[in-house]
Amino acid sequence: MTFLIASDGCHIPAILVTEIEVAVASGGGPVTTDLAGMSEREYFALVAKRLGLFVIGSRLAAVEGFLDGYDQHALRHGGPGLRGWREWLVARRGQDCDHAWHGQVRHIALPEGWKRRELTREEEAKVIDVLFMLLDEFLAERERSALHGGQSLGRGGAGGPDAMDAQ
Repeated sequence: MTFLIASDGCHIPAILVTEIEVAVASGGGPVTTDLAGMSEREYFALVAKRLGLFVIGSRLAAVEGFLDGYDQHALRHGGPGLRGWREWLVARRGQDCDHAWHGQVRHIALPEGWKRRELTREEEAKVIDVLFMLLDEFLAERERSALHGGQSLGRGGAGGPDAMDAQ
C-alpha cells in the first residue's frame, strides 16, 4: 500500500501507512520509504523529521500518546516496544521520582523545572527534540546490547537500575 503525502500538508493516519512516497524537493521525483522494513531507529528518526505526518498537530501529548500506542502494539505482537525505556531514562538522569517516562523526559529536557502543568509551545518543542534524541540513544544502546548477546552495556555510572538488564 503506497500513499502520496501531499505538499499541502494533508495528514494520513500513521496506522494506515506501510510505505510513504515523498516528492523530493530537488525535483528528483518521488522516493518510496518502506516503514515496515526500517529499524526502530530509522523509523523514529523519520517520525521526528516528519512529525506532522505521524502526529496531527505535533503537540507533546499527542507524541507521547503515539509512543505509548507504539509500545503497546509492539508488546502485544511480540516486539520489545519501549521495554526498559523508563528505567533507562532514570539511569540517564541519575535519579528517580514518581513520574512515568513522560515526566522523566521532561526532567531531562527542562532541568530547571517547569512552572505549570501545561508547557509553553517553546518548552514542548524542546521536550520533543530531547525526547527523540534520548529515544535514539536508548535504541542505539539496545541494538549494541543485542549485538553483544544481550549483555548490558551499562550507563557509565549514571546510577539507578540498568534498563538493559531488565530485557
